[in-house]
Amino acid sequence: PPGSFEVLFLLVSTVDQPLAEAFQEFYTGMNSKTGIKCIAADRQNYSNWVSFVRQSCNRDTINNLSIVGTKLNHLDAMIQIIQSSAISTRQLLRDDKSYEELLPFIEVLRANEYNSEYIIDKNDEQCQEEIKNTEMYFYRGGKVNWMNFWLADNEYCGEIIQRDAYKAVERRLKLALEKRNSKGPVLTVTIAHQPGSGGSTVARHILWDFSKRLRCGIINTSQPEKSICEHVVKLQESEKKDESSPMLLLAEDCDEECIMSLKDQLTRAVGHQTNVSNLQVILLHCMRVNNPETYKVPERVMVHYNLSPRETSLFKRKLEVLKKQFKENAILTFVLMTQEYNQSVLSKFVKDLLTDIGFSSDEGRLLQSIALLNHYVQDSYITVSQFVSFLNASFQTDLSQGFESTSNKPMNFLLSHLFEATTELQCIRVIHHKVAEEILDQIKPNQSQVVTQLLEKDIFFQQKSTTQVSKFIRQLFVQRKPKNSKQRLKFPPMIAHIAKSESNTKAVAVQEKACECFDEDAIVIQQLVRFLCKTGEFEKAKSWIEKAKILLPSNSYILDTEGQVYKKWLYSLTFPINDPGKLDKAIELALKAINAFQRSQEASESETDWNNSGYFGEVEVGCYIVQLMPLLGIFSEYKNGFYPKLVKYLVTEWVPEEINVSWAPFHDQLKSLHNNICKSMEWIYVYMAYFQPDEGTETMVQAAFENLKKNERQFSSFFNCPLDGPSKKLLKKENMENQMALLKHRKINYLGGGRFSTIFALAADKLREIIDMDTNQQEKLNENYVLSRIAFAMIKPTSPEEDKVSEEQLHELSLQLQRLDFDKPIPHFILLLLHWPDSECNDLSGKKHDEYLTDSLTTLNNLYKGKIKDIQSVKKPTYPHFFLGSGSGFLKRFVHNRNVSRNNGAYDWEANQARLQRVEGSAEGNKIYIQGHCKDSQLPVHRAFNCSIPPGSTRVSFYLGFTLRGCVAYDIQSVQ
Repeated sequence: PPGSFEVLFLLVSTVDQPLAEAFQEFYTGMNSKTGIKCIAADRQNYSNWVSFVRQSCNRDTINNLSIVGTKLNHLDAMIQIIQSSAISTRQLLRDDKSYEELLPFIEVLRANEYNSEYIIDKNDEQCQEEIKNTEMYFYRGGKVNWMNFWLADNEYCGEIIQRDAYKAVERRLKLALEKRNSKGPVLTVTIAHQPGSGGSTVARHILWDFSKRLRCGIINTSQPEKSICEHVVKLQESEKKDESSPMLLLAEDCDEECIMSLKDQLTRAVGHQTNVSNLQVILLHCMRVNNPETYKVPERVMVHYNLSPRETSLFKRKLEVLKKQFKENAILTFVLMTQEYNQSVLSKFVKDLLTDIGFSSDEGRLLQSIALLNHYVQDSYITVSQFVSFLNASFQTDLSQGFESTSNKPMNFLLSHLFEATTELQCIRVIHHKVAEEILDQIKPNQSQVVTQLLEKDIFFQQKSTTQVSKFIRQLFVQRKPKNSKQRLKFPPMIAHIAKSESNTKAVAVQEKACECFDEDAIVIQQLVRFLCKTGEFEKAKSWIEKAKILLPSNSYILDTEGQVYKKWLYSLTFPINDPGKLDKAIELALKAINAFQRSQEASESETDWNNSGYFGEVEVGCYIVQLMPLLGIFSEYKNGFYPKLVKYLVTEWVPEEINVSWAPFHDQLKSLHNNICKSMEWIYVYMAYFQPDEGTETMVQAAFENLKKNERQFSSFFNCPLDGPSKKLLKKENMENQMALLKHRKINYLGGGRFSTIFALAADKLREIIDMDTNQQEKLNENYVLSRIAFAMIKPTSPEEDKVSEEQLHELSLQLQRLDFDKPIPHFILLLLHWPDSECNDLSGKKHDEYLTDSLTTLNNLYKGKIKDIQSVKKPTYPHFFLGSGSGFLKRFVHNRNVSRNNGAYDWEANQARLQRVEGSAEGNKIYIQGHCKDSQLPVHRAFNCSIPPGSTRVSFYLGFTLRGCVAYDIQSVQ
């Protein structure tokens, strides 16, 4: 059958122990006596072989597995005869062997996918049975294969329904082929579908029909992108030179970011090969989503469970035809799809079958386990050998019949038997994820019992062939993203369900059991620790996190979790007023948390991805401790809007006698608290100024950022004293005159200033107050003053004359800032805006402007390279603070990011046409340039992470964003 395989042991010479051990591994792992064959032309070799392998199985079994005394050429002739009499199920009947070399990167689909010389005799019972099984496998929930389409095209079975989505995709493809010159080298067409709604079938249906006119194939997205592109080029080169039609390639099971990256690399690969911008590759992206409506945009084709009137009619007619061949239970998935997965219909089918199976039977318990895996872990399964072993079937069971022969009929209706190509294993899963969900809803045991049963079964962990299945079980405890979702939850969905529907105690118990099974896995332990913090079991959490640190001592996420343990422990305490001894515990926990967060920051520096949580954690705990300290009488004095004794303790060497001894272990760390909090805040603000949050984490990051601003305001409020009059006398009395600059800086932070990421969102009155605080010339040589001036001018362009600042003044201030601290990006960024061309000029001033622009762009890019670590910049998009607008003059030609319209988180370029200016530039290879002030000047522009650059040398248009990396092109289009 399709996907099956045989393991042959060819005994052509004297056998030895290693070969016998290999046989034992296969025999044990496959649990089979038909999937393995031993062929020995020489009887003496065979006798020696029997003596080696008798430990694995008895003599009769070995004899049944073996072919002895037959010459290999005779055996080969027999196999050829047998093969020629059956339906060909080979998927690579090529007219050119070069296509086989493209595997495993691309599975090429050709117009002659099944050789026309294989004629099926409709009176042949064996052929008819095979056709029936192939059709039933599809309509009971199996993935459609090319044989289904071939049989339908040749009228050996009924036609496959063309969904409305098929028509929509077909229209887009035909339109793209008609206008190939305007599409660029790579075009993406996306099908977004609910799991099991037929999206994959639509995609393959399109490929099958278009293979008669296009080169078609399926990309293996698990392979490296670079290798995929190399093999796409090989496919392109393998065709005859007069065959200029584009390739249609299907990409499944990958997110949009992956497709964007693949599209970008393909654009460069095929564009470089052909040196033309015509359409060369159409990427058909088939993506699963839980709620297609949230992804509903004109660029995507949607497939969901709800059928149109046309589809309803087709499905009902098809069901009546299928009922004549199969029982409804045998094609349950198609029946349910015809009913649009109506909940009452689904419940009745599942309830009736579960009643026949029995909840307490071996079959019932196994079904619960498979349903649990399939519900929570996408594309999960168990192997046939595990299925057989779970049911206590003999290890001599025929593997090809194992599934059918060891389970009763009702169970067969709920399960699907498939071959998993990536692991080359025969597998079992529930026919549809909604059926799996319904099974879980109806079973009597709680999910904690079901997962405990999974963890206690050695068959899922001990066999070498079960590595992937144990990974699925592990995902139950570590995967915090629900299937087909971009958002991360606080806890894995199964754990959250157990905690809510059963109890926290049971949720802890199953996680502790998982930690025993995965005793070398620090991440499984980490998730338990996180949950223990939720339940307030901090001593236990502390013990477990120490074990995780032993396994991964330098992992920033583990160290951050340690900090979270102490932080939440701290938050759980209550504090009586005016008792230093009672606060000792709080200070101790806070400093332990801060130490862990600081070690997390250090560990993150050597990791390839970005983990900012240590910085956020240190700020949050540090600010919390500062808020607690006024509870002590010695720090409770509040005068003129601030706490003078507390500030004095934090920023000077002074220590009150009351806590001199009791807090002796804490003084050094507490006195460095202020500086450390400020450093962490600065790090976060710089990071946020450089980089956009990753898709899917934007909401979470924004919430953390808002919390940071709240913490900063609270922290700064403790230092927020008036800097004249009585406050000045008070500072002198406390010997703190030399802290005036620090207090002024904190006051600016309290007002919301001093931060590039936030200053352009401030109201005019706040900006006015911040500007007035910079009273002397030296204080005006800082980023805060210059940025506040620019922000104020943008908000109040018609302000009084005395409030205005000229471009020349800003230019001079920026130059002075640049000379004072060349390694900071803000002065270079301001100069970039100030000198950006308004119109073309060829005089000396134009050349001077271009020099400033070139120097600023070069410096910004070099500073950026020092920030991005060892990752591709395309994977970490920079944050555009301004876009080039349609206005004129310095204040009107730049539009701040917050004023640019978005749709579902993405920039809506169509809605921004009137506000933003679309500019033209030249694309050369992988680079874009735009003209400066002078005709011969070329300024470099980076492309946005989700944009492709047309190959070759061509004119392009785009919207221009200004980031701390330099200029970035968005919505890049070829200019015809």
